[in-house]
Amino acid sequence: MYPTVESIITLVVALGAGVIGGMLGLGGGFLIVPYLSLFLGLPMQKAAGTSLFTTFFTSLSATLTYAYQRRIDYVVGIIIGLAAAFGAFLGAYLTQFLSSNILRIIFGVVALYAGFNMVFKGRKTKTKDFSKNFFLLETFVYKRTLIDNKRERFEYSVDLIVVFIASFAIGLLAGLIGIRGGSLEVPFLTLVAGIPIHVSIATTVFMGIFCSSAGSIVHFILGNISYPTVVFLCIGVFVGGHLGARTSRKIKAGKLRKIFGFIILIIALRMIIPFF
Repeated sequence: MYPTVESIITLVVALGAGVIGGMLGLGGGFLIVPYLSLFLGLPMQKAAGTSLFTTFFTSLSATLTYAYQRRIDYVVGIIIGLAAAFGAFLGAYLTQFLSSNILRIIFGVVALYAGFNMVFKGRKTKTKDFSKNFFLLETFVYKRTLIDNKRERFEYSVDLIVVFIASFAIGLLAGLIGIRGGSLEVPFLTLVAGIPIHVSIATTVFMGIFCSSAGSIVHFILGNISYPTVVFLCIGVFVGGHLGARTSRKIKAGKLRKIFGFIILIIALRMIIPFF
């Protein structure tokens, strides 16, 4: 494949990953990692590092758009962002001790479970009532209310201890496989924490800035960034992230949850079964 053709394909893949990632809070790694690993033939460690580096730009672009829409829960976002950042830092460091096949299987199995639950077990979240969710300690349960720039109201309650612990684990896995963590964070916030999916997506995108930054630093030190491929990826995901975030608010919650689930199921199967 000629470099010019490869660069164009990379840019298109990144644009698509940015659009879907910004729309669903995924960051883009769910498409970029398989593309780099299976299509370009990069080792999984290098594919993970390059992907995680580019997801920072997806997060930044989409966060600016969601901030304008006023759909980000900054309190939850900072908590899960810091927890995921610590996890991603550790996960990125551990990639040098694990084989590519193990990382691919870990990604596939966890994403398969998350996608299945989003499609077949996702509950409808009501915006007028506080949701009843799993709480570890009632002391750290906070009731949250958000009103976006279109005056749509979101009300929910969330256990900050539960989201912190879960986000650390999600960040750890994200650092291992080169994703921002949205493929697992959004299902967790929606199905377990009980946060409306539009707010979950916007907050997860904001969280991705922390997670991708921490993991990218380690991958950069370890030499797991592929040049010049990363340049075209960053350009594509930045533009796509903005477009995806603008599209997200136009889709109803139930449909958005199912779209998210189906995409995760497909990617999970593709990573588990190389010739699926």
